[in-house]
Amino acid sequence: MNIRKSDLSRTILFVFVCTFVFGFTAHAYRFFSTAFSHDSTYLYQDMAAWQISIGRFLQPVYLLLRGKLCVPFLIGLFSLLWLSAGISLLVALLDVKSRVAIALICGILSTNAVLSVSFATYLPWCDIYTLSFLLSVFSVYIMRRFKFGFLIGAIPLAAVLALYQSYLETAVFLCLALLIKDCFENLAPKQVILRALKALCLLAVGLVLYYICLKIVLSASQIGLTTAANGITGVGDYSKTSIPHMMIKTYLYPFEYYLHPTTFHPLAAVVLNIIVMLLLVFLFVKVSVMRKLSWQNRLFALLLFLAIPFGMNVVYFISKGFKHELMSYAFYLPFVFALSLQELSQPDLLGEKAGFASRWTVLRRYASKGLLAFCIGLLICNNIIFANHLYLKKQLEYETTIATLTRVVDRMEQTDGYVVGQTPVALIGSLNDSQVIADRPGYDTLEALGTGSRFSVTYLATYRQFFQNILCYPVNLIQDEQQLEALSAREQVLSMPSFPSNGCCIMLDGILILKLS
Repeated sequence: MNIRKSDLSRTILFVFVCTFVFGFTAHAYRFFSTAFSHDSTYLYQDMAAWQISIGRFLQPVYLLLRGKLCVPFLIGLFSLLWLSAGISLLVALLDVKSRVAIALICGILSTNAVLSVSFATYLPWCDIYTLSFLLSVFSVYIMRRFKFGFLIGAIPLAAVLALYQSYLETAVFLCLALLIKDCFENLAPKQVILRALKALCLLAVGLVLYYICLKIVLSASQIGLTTAANGITGVGDYSKTSIPHMMIKTYLYPFEYYLHPTTFHPLAAVVLNIIVMLLLVFLFVKVSVMRKLSWQNRLFALLLFLAIPFGMNVVYFISKGFKHELMSYAFYLPFVFALSLQELSQPDLLGEKAGFASRWTVLRRYASKGLLAFCIGLLICNNIIFANHLYLKKQLEYETTIATLTRVVDRMEQTDGYVVGQTPVALIGSLNDSQVIADRPGYDTLEALGTGSRFSVTYLATYRQFFQNILCYPVNLIQDEQQLEALSAREQVLSMPSFPSNGCCIMLDGILILKLS
């Protein structure tokens, strides 16, 4: 990290330009559209109590800064801003100097499926995710930059946990990667161990600080932790879990992710992922052999390298198997590490005159570099195509939902006894299971977390949000699931036809029953 200020400024500018270029190429469609879908139908983020109950108590604080309204362009702008800053720190930490490598890092970290799926259906939180990434990298940067940085760095790490806990994995991965590089620099084993202890202290102090702050917030707000899937109530309780089995699953899960990628050409991506991972192993071995390391450092490096799959998926272990696409951002960091190792693997080229190297030697030395850049470049292109296809899908679903729910409203208003905004309305079934749904050719490969629906509305609460936020129509929807189940089991309802058939909408005991499917 010993870089001149002028070089550092140029590198930071280059990172920002590359990230924004790649980011807008992949996501501009979404930034300039109103295709709100699934969870993004919550256009007004007045969910402070819920966020506190799942341990993300800094999200409401951040929204005071950004605003509670879900504005696509603004969120996209902030997302790329935080991401650019995080990548700048990441490049400085890993000491990546090649412009090609930096551009590829910006590309893979700004176009991957985690961001595409987030922008498509979880837009209100996207800038919070990238801010979590920035703070996670910043915590490690502080740890490495200052003598007692592991104490100061614990503050932004605790903030990460209070925003979106899964980005803890970014810090864990970076700690492992930097310790491997320390081994390759042939630091004294005692120094490597000392730095490893500082990394552990950073993580431990960050977790403790987060726990203390969470307890204070819960006490002050009189809000309890939820037992929902996204909650943290069961963290640390392995009484009903086989720890060895969970450790094995945690270790293997990243490989499953690489073999089942969410992208435009999944099969091509699988092949490219395998090639990149093999190159990562090859580069690790190559640097280990090239550097005249002590046996202790060679052993430390190997153990740390083998720990990477578990470390970058540690939240899977903590949550006892709860994992989805949005929690997988750290899985793209090995691509970054491979590019970093690529630079370490060719220090001998710097002092060698071109005339003394045979064509075969030059070709051999640059083969892995070219292959790595080619594979990551293709993955970036694949991701960009996937993102734009996904956003087109969500845009069409959004327009379809407006048209369909407008017809639903018309049917409701034609029912005798219905009073707008007052009569309780029970929605039975779902549009996604209704007879008004048709297949769109070419979209079957675009299903991922929160994107598999044919309509923007997916679960009951999103219907209410869509009526209120998009159609601006007052509907007194019944939200109690037990009441809805009881109504759907009644004989009159069972015999009803579904929308849009005649008789799909009736008044029953003062409640308007609308059978969607």
